[in-house]
Amino acid sequence: MTLKQVIDKIIHADEVLKPIVPNSFRNKTLKIAIQFKGTEFGRKKWTMNVILERFAEEILLLLDEQGVISCYETNVS
Repeated sequence: MTLKQVIDKIIHADEVLKPIVPNSFRNKTLKIAIQFKGTEFGRKKWTMNVILERFAEEILLLLDEQGVISCYETNVS
């Protein structure tokens, strides 16, 4: 799934459920996820789990690649 598709589903979700732990992560390091549910074109139901840590990393990487994020340090004496 592309980032655009993920964003579109977030925007068009009918429901946003509290953070969940997907079954696939129960025996691994726990990750915080949010579940989105909606209906595509009024008929096909969908469910999408977004792992927040991975989503944030991907967004930050994309912004960094585009030169949108800049970081600088200043010395205060």
